[in-house]
Amino acid sequence: MGKGWSKDGAPQVPEHHKLCIIPHSSDKNSRVTEAITSEVKLPHNYEAIIKHADSPIDNSSTEKLYNQLRGGVFLNQKKKKYWVDEKSNKNCFMLFARDLTITWGADTRYWHWRSIQETSDVVVDVAELLDVSWLDICGRFEMANLSPGTVYEVVFLLMVKDSSSGFEVPVNIKLSLPDGTTQGHKENLLENPWGSWIEIPAGDLRASSEQIGYIQFSLDEHSGRRKKGLIVKGVVIRPKADVFVDVAELLQVCWLEIHGKFEMVNLSPGIVYEVVFLVMLKDSSSGWEVPVNVKLILPDGTTQQHEENLMEKPRGSWIEIPGGEFMTSFEKIGDIQFSLYGYKGGKWKRGLIIKGVGIRPKA
Repeated sequence: MGKGWSKDGAPQVPEHHKLCIIPHSSDKNSRVTEAITSEVKLPHNYEAIIKHADSPIDNSSTEKLYNQLRGGVFLNQKKKKYWVDEKSNKNCFMLFARDLTITWGADTRYWHWRSIQETSDVVVDVAELLDVSWLDICGRFEMANLSPGTVYEVVFLLMVKDSSSGFEVPVNIKLSLPDGTTQGHKENLLENPWGSWIEIPAGDLRASSEQIGYIQFSLDEHSGRRKKGLIVKGVVIRPKADVFVDVAELLQVCWLEIHGKFEMVNLSPGIVYEVVFLVMLKDSSSGWEVPVNVKLILPDGTTQQHEENLMEKPRGSWIEIPGGEFMTSFEKIGDIQFSLYGYKGGKWKRGLIIKGVGIRPKA
């Protein structure tokens, strides 16, 4: 789960946990030319976690410790795996099938346990569903082992075999937090690829040192329909990946024009939608003394238009500029078009950041 640091000149771990990296040339007789010392915060609660490690942990140096934690450590006789995300330095966990509670999982008439290769030298057990009408898989995990303040996602890791059957009815997925909050949804397994590992999200949570207890997660289907051909590898609990998008920053123009379009057919019929520009004015912005024009055109030619005075808006945070609203209909076929523009007075404008346009049901 990520690369380690150079093995040359590995330092001992000082009591304040600093990592010293000393660059040098490939010539073993060369002199050290530079030393860089950077503060490294060791992972949350890692000492308590690795007490359950299946193999010894070498913590004689920060480098060796991090190499093992980032590469992954198996816990509790390969029922769990713990690793540290290289980018965020946050704790991640995999709970393998042996660490979950599977109804009738010990009955060989209904479930078959077999081993698969997890790494070059480690195999783990997975559970293959042979035949059940009552599918019930659940597990839990202690919140104290998650990095506080981090948004995590809980994901079931499954495979639907080509020979599977009985999954015409969606399964139920549920995530419960220590404070009693629950998230739940239905998942149609037949809509996912067969014959390869798939990720089925159970929900998201923000880890907090104030929430003491266990998160609980489950996957079940109790319709009575006979089911087979599902392979359960386990549940992943990991920091939710940040999503980055491109934004456009206005450096300098006197003729401002931004426009877009969207197909009406992709919106839910009979719903009142609003169109909103999401923008930000930098503290250093200028040239907005003249209001900008905002326009919305519907497929039937109906037009909504108004002026918006950006000088009245806050600086340095995202703001919403309404573009208009409309009710969707099967009878209206075509694109909605929206624009934001300003070129009156010929003033030079700068410091506007464009994130995009939101099209959403009006609250």
